[in-house]
Amino acid sequence: MRGIRSVAAVGYIVLLCMAVMGGATRAAVLTSGSYAPPQVGIAIYDQTGQLTAADLSSLESHAAALAKTGANPLVYLQTRTATHDQTVQDAKALRRERHLGANGIVVFVDLKPQKPIAGTLVTDVGSQYIDGPLTTPVTQAIYENDILPQLKGGNLAQALVNGLDAYRQRIVAAPATGTAGGTNTPTKAAAGDVLAIFGGLLLALGLIPWGLWLTRWARRGAPARGGATDPTVPPDDLPPALVGALHRGRATPKEARAMIMDLASRNALTVEPTGPRYVQLQLRDDTLVRDAWLVPLWDSLTTAADSDRVVNSLALSEAEKGWDPVYDILDAELRGRGLVAPLGQPPRPGATPQPPEARWRLIGFLGAAALFITSCVSLGSATANSLWLPLIALSIAGLMLGIAASVRLGRVQRTGRRRKGPLPAQLTDAGVAAYLAWDAFADTLMRGRVQLTDLSLLMQYALVLDAEFAINDELTEAAAAGDTPAWLTQGIAQAQQRGVALAPDFTPYWIAFAKGVVDPSLLGIPAGQQPDPATMAKGLPPSLRPASQPLAGRQRPSRWSGVGPAPAYPYLSAPSPPIIIVNDNDWLLGSAFAPPVDWDDRRDAGDWSGNDDHSSNNDSGGSNDAGGSWDSGGSNDSGGS
Repeated sequence: MRGIRSVAAVGYIVLLCMAVMGGATRAAVLTSGSYAPPQVGIAIYDQTGQLTAADLSSLESHAAALAKTGANPLVYLQTRTATHDQTVQDAKALRRERHLGANGIVVFVDLKPQKPIAGTLVTDVGSQYIDGPLTTPVTQAIYENDILPQLKGGNLAQALVNGLDAYRQRIVAAPATGTAGGTNTPTKAAAGDVLAIFGGLLLALGLIPWGLWLTRWARRGAPARGGATDPTVPPDDLPPALVGALHRGRATPKEARAMIMDLASRNALTVEPTGPRYVQLQLRDDTLVRDAWLVPLWDSLTTAADSDRVVNSLALSEAEKGWDPVYDILDAELRGRGLVAPLGQPPRPGATPQPPEARWRLIGFLGAAALFITSCVSLGSATANSLWLPLIALSIAGLMLGIAASVRLGRVQRTGRRRKGPLPAQLTDAGVAAYLAWDAFADTLMRGRVQLTDLSLLMQYALVLDAEFAINDELTEAAAAGDTPAWLTQGIAQAQQRGVALAPDFTPYWIAFAKGVVDPSLLGIPAGQQPDPATMAKGLPPSLRPASQPLAGRQRPSRWSGVGPAPAYPYLSAPSPPIIIVNDNDWLLGSAFAPPVDWDDRRDAGDWSGNDDHSSNNDSGGSNDAGGSWDSGGSNDSGGS
């Protein structure tokens, strides 16, 4: 999860920088532009030096005559080797920048740095004239018949005069369009553009507190909806074995061992030490097995017991292989309590509610995509291009929301410390509420913040919720104080009466029982002797032999990642029970129950194209571009460069 937060933080910083830089660039384009600054009363801008003062004066008079028809003419010449499409883009950008409106006529010339003159000329016509006097065929015909011959002859000024006069004649000959009084005075950025830029910059700056709030929101995670108001105590009196089956979605040997601990607390049986390291079960009073869902387990233990009603650690490990009926009865008990839907019945609507974080994630990502596409489209519209910065800022805000919701959803969907995913589909509405309540308790238990005075019950919950490692401190403290959990009290007393050598405290027996440790003497291995791996594998019952390499040569998963050599614990792990003690080192409580891989992360949670373009990218929804490229004495390609 830390990796996700790091990626999100880097992405946020990059997007914020892009927004600020893009906004500044966009503001500069809207206010000053990349062309020669506008001058009041000037319609001809020559940046090439090809036109004389007399040429400029003549062209200004012809442009003024065209302006009297209601048009806004602008002629711009620059030195640049450009394609036809690039010149089209220049013409459109200049008309947007100068806000010439629907009656704007821009003649844009890109001259190559050569003699005789050559280059590209494009006329960009506002939407007012597209379907009237200056349609695409008309403007292209003016270019080919009036402008191009003069260009090919090297007479640039006369070519421009012919073009302006031809446009004026066409407009005068056409019916009135309803727009009069053109002007050659370039307009400044409209008040709406200024407001859009200002609002966009405010939104961009607002991304900083927005990102900080989302970071806190994602890190906190969501409280369990429908759960207990106080997650530090068990939400109800559901037995630990049923809690584990509900929380895990199925019953496992851990739930069965929690049932044995429950039976020991009732004195139906005792968990008795057989030495400093190992335990066995002594069946005592079957009349105390009052719950029907405990009967299959009791029957299994009775079958595994010897004539003295003792179930040693090896027999218990063997009996575990036949506990499927125990798991079935736990599932049936959950169905009988209305927490799981009956077999054959589909889950009722609402049994697997979608967390709000999933909806916020969808809203964030889809909104960001829609706003980003809209901002790109706005760049092609003279009336909406000023909205680019607010739109891009909002799209970044939506993206940040989607990322934060994804991180938070990962926390909401966590079931315990190691299991992730949606809620089990078979839960009923009551089951969902119970599941979420116990999930909140499991999270608190993982953090070592539960308030439970019953040590025996705490150990059962820790076992079924995969939190054995999380109660190491509590167990160490209890052992130091001389306390013993109720499920071990009677068994330790019985062992003392028999004169069994006991461990200084109860923790070795907790490890032995919870992890299914088998006394090696039951396999004919002398105490304290390090057996030959092949001999030990050969001496194991067939059902317990490893499928491949000998047990002593097997490797264990490393605590944090990968596979490493077996640590110096006082046991070796087989891929299935039993766990066998092969040396006499001291027990390591923290090592026996190492935290899962993700504990450290959870611990600190707090081109333009074409010769003619009707692409709705001017002030009134369209434009008409005509022109082409020429070379003096060369060929004419009116369709493009």
